[in-house]
Amino acid sequence: AMEQQTISITKAGIQATLNARTSVLAAANPINGRYDKSKSLKSNVAMTAPIMSRFDLFFVILDECNEVSDYNIATHITNVHRLRDEALKPDYTTAEVQRYIKFARTLRPQITPAAEKVLVAQYQRLRQSDAAGSKSSYRITVRQLESMVRLSEALARLYCDDEVKPQYVMEACRFLQRSILRVENDDVELDEPTMPSPQKTQTDTEQPPEDGADDRQKSVSISYEKYRRISTMIISHLRQREQSAEDEPGMRKMDVIAWYLQQCEGELQSLAQLQEETHIVRLVIGRLVQVDSVLLELESDGPAPDEMPEDPSDLKLLVVHPNYVDE
Repeated sequence: AMEQQTISITKAGIQATLNARTSVLAAANPINGRYDKSKSLKSNVAMTAPIMSRFDLFFVILDECNEVSDYNIATHITNVHRLRDEALKPDYTTAEVQRYIKFARTLRPQITPAAEKVLVAQYQRLRQSDAAGSKSSYRITVRQLESMVRLSEALARLYCDDEVKPQYVMEACRFLQRSILRVENDDVELDEPTMPSPQKTQTDTEQPPEDGADDRQKSVSISYEKYRRISTMIISHLRQREQSAEDEPGMRKMDVIAWYLQQCEGELQSLAQLQEETHIVRLVIGRLVQVDSVLLELESDGPAPDEMPEDPSDLKLLVVHPNYVDE
């Protein structure tokens, strides 16, 4: 009824379809009285995914300590108690707001061809982001596309416009993205082991190593979302190759890196960015093999490439662990 704005009733052999054009505004308190940012919205309010998918927007109000906002709230509340109605100075009267809402509800905006293209493109982008492993409050389905349509039409009414324009669609998509709460994850530390230097006996003429110059692991930090995106791309590509491969399974590590850089070709604008992204994808693959145990390294029996890589491990085959299950 909430989606179709109609409800069908069958009673005593009579079937009737009634209008159900209404909006549902619901409020809920988090479990234990405090919102846990490390968990999803569904886990904080103990609400099932089917119920959540019926709502277009979700907004979380966090009671965080902020000196400026606390002062403004306290000042407003004391002024209302002290001055009553004189403390409130609205820009429009109640009658003007009612007249505006009454007129806006009479409009029936139509979606333009340009807005339709933006709707399709934004929905595809949301779906791709959801498939890339982003931890959202709920799965992106056709319900969210219908939500964008309803929000776009509502924005057109808000501006008293007879047409749904692309800017209304972009604003509706922004609302939807802001309401799809993401789980906060710490940045992923990608450790790069350094090769130990040969041991030397310290003589009187040699200086001791400076602080930080000893053989310790270097660390590169990337966001969890980027780590999930890279790992999901690599795992999906390897599984596709395993299904279609007729000879040896998997791909050489050097070929996987080259494939990933080819996918990111449009985002890399300089040689420095190319080198940095190459370094990051090497570290991600290393973590997937050594820490997460998602990938396995196998010795390759195929012919050697024309140009031997600097790192001998680039010749090893990468395959997805047979026990790995997508989240």
